[in-house]
Amino acid sequence: MGGAQRKEYDDTESPAWTHPDWMSVIPDDWSLARLSIPGTNKSTSFNGGPAFECQSWTLTKQYQAGVRFVDIPCGHYKNNLYVYHSYVYQNVTFQDVMSKTVNFLDEYPSEVILMRISKERTGGGNTTSMAAMFRQLLGDYNSNRLWMSGTMPATIGEARGRVLFLQDFDMGGPVVGVAYSILDIEDQWYVQTLLPHSVEWKWECVRRHLNKAASLNFFAIFITYISGHSAGAYPDALAEQMNKRLWHFLEDSGRQAIRWGIICMDFPGAELIKMIIDTNFFGREIAPICHCGIPKNYII
Repeated sequence: MGGAQRKEYDDTESPAWTHPDWMSVIPDDWSLARLSIPGTNKSTSFNGGPAFECQSWTLTKQYQAGVRFVDIPCGHYKNNLYVYHSYVYQNVTFQDVMSKTVNFLDEYPSEVILMRISKERTGGGNTTSMAAMFRQLLGDYNSNRLWMSGTMPATIGEARGRVLFLQDFDMGGPVVGVAYSILDIEDQWYVQTLLPHSVEWKWECVRRHLNKAASLNFFAIFITYISGHSAGAYPDALAEQMNKRLWHFLEDSGRQAIRWGIICMDFPGAELIKMIIDTNFFGREIAPICHCGIPKNYII
């Protein structure tokens, strides 16, 4: 990657700041729908060149930086689940994702990881369905680390230390986790070019949905994808523009507690992640814990 590390955008190997246990000071009786949550799009898309690469930090480093929503598009091939971005295999299996996630939760049991699982492609050599394969693979992990109910946990306290699956493919039976479709979703991912009219169109979709999330009650979880791409707008180049707009939008909103929902990004900077986290705490008698030491100098 290019090696730029700024407040809002980072394509280096490691975040400048970490917030591995920021949920530890969220009251147990709060609902997930009440939170502003940093997330990443195509969270393990590290391969395939600029047209496909969406992140530069490993999954563990994303969690350490404070990311609590991850997007895992799977391909079903030879009775296993592999992580893809379109047709590009990312050299990651579903088991790799789960091992890193469960290890993180073992170390930080106060946290909750929301994980979207979608069906990106289907290959040959399968003797079972993707749904059956998904259930079988989950049997390898401690059930205390998984939220297997088909309903949303009522409180943070119920969900702590667990992976909450947001199922975005047909199980052909009971949902594992929660159906992704129950979220209020803004994901206009196709951005034709990097020319101002395309970028402004994308930003207007984002801005409207963030304002909707901020203005409504806490009965629904909102997710807004800042990310996008096309042959005329690669993920990194678009993220440089969109992340900067998001930074200024949040900054202009002032130091006040606002529920933005899940904000899903490509190449987020550590300070942008912190800014999203902080909106859960402004004006309240609780405060996040920062494991940042002395932050590096940023440019914006």
